[in-house]
Amino acid sequence: MENNQINQIVMPGNELKDEQVYRKILGKVVTGVSILTLNENDELDGLMVSFVQQIAFNPPMLMISIAKDRPIIAKIKKVIFATLNILAKDNHEFFKAFAGPNLSSQERFGLVNYEKQADYGPILLKALGFINLRLTKSSEAGCHEVLFFTVDGGQIFASNGEPMVHIRNDGLKY
Repeated sequence: MENNQINQIVMPGNELKDEQVYRKILGKVVTGVSILTLNENDELDGLMVSFVQQIAFNPPMLMISIAKDRPIIAKIKKVIFATLNILAKDNHEFFKAFAGPNLSSQERFGLVNYEKQADYGPILLKALGFINLRLTKSSEAGCHEVLFFTVDGGQIFASNGEPMVHIRNDGLKY
């Protein structure tokens, strides 16, 4: 790609020359779809997340980026333990339960089969598998909070299953 082609997308000072191109190219960044769960004194909570990335091998670590206005961030910082449930491409029942903010936590978990864990979040039994996480630090990143987790364990339920992926039409929207 020539430099003049790059300038068609972003100009000096981060001013966008062609916002539609910028939105489309960011939307092509492929992400997985998972459900982050936690258990705070037997009060369960969960959130669909797609901004998830492995960031280290030793120790194994993940980062998860969540919009700053989501109340679950404060809960995660308080309990420090969470569970990332990796969705299979056919796990559409989880969208109804976790995609929007309209349901209470009790309603969300009433729609899915899960198993409680003592310290970590609930395990969604029809997911591909789960990863137990321990929060190590967080950092602000624009309109999101990036949470850094160490992997404490996990299990795979469907070793041949394909993970759910998300390709956005607009890179500046979920």
